Amino acid sequence: MLILKSFSLLFFLFSFLISHAQGLADYRWESRMVLLIVEDEELPVFKKELMELMEDEKGLAERKLMIIQITPKQSRILFSAGEKREINPSLYRQFKPTENPFSFILVGLDGGVKLRTDEFVSRKYLYALIDGMPMRQAEMREKKNKN
Repeated sequence: MLILKSFSLLFFLFSFLISHAQGLADYRWESRMVLLIVEDEELPVFKKELMELMEDEKGLAERKLMIIQITPKQSRILFSAGEKREINPSLYRQFKPTENPFSFILVGLDGGVKLRTDEFVSRKYLYALIDGMPMRQAEMREKKNKN
């Protein structure tokens, strides 16, 4: 009986934690997301990608970007232009369909996947892709009209 009660308590606590961790849908219409899915944080392509992105925090913020690192053990927000909250720790199972040890996924404001690759993505290419999107075009027009 004690085992059953202990199991029930653990299940309740686990369910509570998971339900309160933010899923990607919770950021829809707030942030664009770059998901960096990596088996090993020491992977050279991951380090290069992270360095490329983090060299321009102003550009990331201007484009409402959130950078999320996803490993088999955890998911964590590395950069957020908006409010930084917790992220669902189990995103790896949801987004790791390839055998490659590194994946780059761009998720738009609408929650749709705009780019998925297993290769390094330059900041110049990423920004051009985002800046060509209709919602980003509207953001840039609105900013220009305010100035």
